Amino acid sequence: AGGEADVAVSPEDRRFLRGVLAKHRLFQDLEDSERREIVSKMQPQAAANGATICQQGQVGDCLFVIQSGVFSVSVDGRVVKQLKAGQSFGELAMLYNCNRTASVQCGRDGVLWRMDGASFRLCMHRLSTKHEQTAMAFLSSDQGFCTLQEPERKKLAGACSVQKFSPGETVLRDGELFHCIFIVVEGTLQTIDARSRSSLTKRGSILGSAQMMLDKQVVKVVKAIDEVTCLLLTRRSMERMIGPVEDVLRRSAMKMMLIDATGKNDVDLFGRLSDEQQNAFVDGLE
Repeated sequence: AGGEADVAVSPEDRRFLRGVLAKHRLFQDLEDSERREIVSKMQPQAAANGATICQQGQVGDCLFVIQSGVFSVSVDGRVVKQLKAGQSFGELAMLYNCNRTASVQCGRDGVLWRMDGASFRLCMHRLSTKHEQTAMAFLSSDQGFCTLQEPERKKLAGACSVQKFSPGETVLRDGELFHCIFIVVEGTLQTIDARSRSSLTKRGSILGSAQMMLDKQVVKVVKAIDEVTCLLLTRRSMERMIGPVEDVLRRSAMKMMLIDATGKNDVDLFGRLSDEQQNAFVDGLE
């Protein structure tokens, strides 16, 4: 791995990296000039067959873009997927401010391009204004959040980032834990729980709140059915939310736990209630 100084990048490398970033769910909203700046700071790194690139549980300080080679991703010693040219890994640890959620090992010699933490944070800073505008538009129109006062919506919007997923893309795979709360802005997600029951989310659905706030994992697998846009709220940001915003998130966590608990029976009475009826029931419990 190199340092933070700019390095000579061939025109072909530049085109490749800009193309990857332009399609990446985290960086696709950057201006082309901003992507060019980030690419100029990325460092090449050779990867040999059998080499461990990152280890589950370690502190994450960079992300990698694969230019060539094959890499296996494992969680708790179990291989969950293979990555090839044009794909990336390592961004979750920096995005969610957590340790590496998986280990990555090289299965065939290749070349990686490394984006360090400083460049990643620069990207997130450049995107923050755009993300806040997207979040405010959603929070002001969604029935679950429009009751918040504008200062509260602005605080929540400022704490969220925006992430987009393509049809068929895995948001959360079996064995992984939520490291943030997902609020569905647009599109449909399929969720599978511990008893292999499948359901579809809708606009305004909140995923991860039960695990983040109540230490209860309800959903095991999440996949995008179509083009999906979500707001992401990390644990650190969530812990700074108090008052009405916290109440909305806690209500969501309670609803997910009640749906999970009543779903164990043949008749899912709570799941059949309307949103308004579910909210009234949860508020009565609190």
